[in-house]
Amino acid sequence: MDTNGSHVRELRASWVLQACAVALTIPLLVEIFLASRWPLVHDAPILHYIVFLMSKGFIPYIDIVDMNSPGAYLLESLGMHLFGGDARGWFLWDLAGAGMVIFGSAWVAGPGRRAAGVMAGSLTTIIHLADGASNIGQRDWIVAGLLLLSFGCIFQMLRGGHAAWLGGAAFFVAVAATVKPPAILFGFLVLGSLASSGCKEPRRAFWWSMGGFLAPVAVVGCFLVKWHALDGFIAALTGLIPCYASLQETSLLGLIGAMLGRLDLLFLALALVAFCMFLLRRGWSSYASAALLLGALAAIAYYVWQDKGWAYHRYPAVAFGSLFMVMEMERGIRAAGARARIAWPALAVLAILLPCAALARERKSTYRMGTLLHLQADLTRLGGPQLSGRIQCLDMTHGECINALYRLQLVQSTGFIYDFVLFPERSTAVTDALQSRFMRLISARPPCVFVLSEQDWPGGGRGYAQLMRWPAFAQFLQQNYALETQHDEGPADMSGYRIYVLR
Repeated sequence: MDTNGSHVRELRASWVLQACAVALTIPLLVEIFLASRWPLVHDAPILHYIVFLMSKGFIPYIDIVDMNSPGAYLLESLGMHLFGGDARGWFLWDLAGAGMVIFGSAWVAGPGRRAAGVMAGSLTTIIHLADGASNIGQRDWIVAGLLLLSFGCIFQMLRGGHAAWLGGAAFFVAVAATVKPPAILFGFLVLGSLASSGCKEPRRAFWWSMGGFLAPVAVVGCFLVKWHALDGFIAALTGLIPCYASLQETSLLGLIGAMLGRLDLLFLALALVAFCMFLLRRGWSSYASAALLLGALAAIAYYVWQDKGWAYHRYPAVAFGSLFMVMEMERGIRAAGARARIAWPALAVLAILLPCAALARERKSTYRMGTLLHLQADLTRLGGPQLSGRIQCLDMTHGECINALYRLQLVQSTGFIYDFVLFPERSTAVTDALQSRFMRLISARPPCVFVLSEQDWPGGGRGYAQLMRWPAFAQFLQQNYALETQHDEGPADMSGYRIYVLR
């Protein structure tokens, strides 16, 4: 047995992984610097605005028409209270998510392999930031960090820790599931670890896991009871949420195609190399290696379950995929023979080319602010603070109406946050009921201003043809409102808008 050669390989691998982890801090810090200057845009202002409306007395799921889970409101509120509700605060919240991802990855990697975990977490953060300002602080980013912390608890128990660690694992999965329900998939991995780990205290571990899981559920229950929103949430579960989930459904090939940008292709190629290395060394015989692969597969299932193909839905898959890849390459460079010959060039690509590609993409990921700034100026000209409680958005995201209201701290006339339920391509019992409710509200107290975006989601069309899908509202608008201004100069990835004022 070549013990001397094995010792040299171990020492060399340790130094190389530490050097790679340090080297990755350069593109990571550059990306963090660029991201620190981004504005608060896209999805983030929507949940911020919902928290703002709640502070004004709007009741979630009763007054506010929205399909997000209660945990999303609680985490959004937590982030805003900890760091502030502006762009800087949300950037710091995103950095907190990065801290969870890097710490969780290092925790899972374990003693003697922390550098590999730090490297994987840094790489995940670099890929996340490369997606641009529209993905800062996304729920799936925080979910990725929570799920890695859950795995950290599982691995801590596997290394001989107390059964209570399984309670922590269940706790983090439950918190993630209250934000994004597909995260419940990872609960099966927690149960699998209880059944397969040879835990000396299985009964105590089971009760710890039940306690950990039920604690976040109890917090969500208290939140709904406090707001008298339990009935509204149940109605949303059976109505609005399934309606939203059915929109823009994407085939499996479409979901795969959505991930096939130049950066993701390189990532997928490296993942395939790592999987081949896993097979070569019979990695399934190691519980830890098999659990990490199952985590990556569960994260892919999480992405597929959401059925939209949006960039931020892949963050848990990127986090677990990065950790799986780096750990396999780390084992490969410690070995000899074919695995080492594969691992060394793969590690070089992962540590050099992938971060460079991500950095190049982030520098091109600009979010155009023309529409938002123009709309904000128009609303200020029309009265600014005087419009509070007397203005209504008909928009999804790209029209930036909700963002403009949040910036100006204006309260809407109603709690309808999106317009896709009001201008459906195919009417359903859910959309008919919401249209009737909206008409009752605006007829009883007509807003002074309507802002109608030309964005038409989920169809993806441009223009204002969506009005023709709801003739009753189009007639109401024509009889009671005059077109005050129209802005159609938005770039291809944004939307223009019309502003109607009460006659």
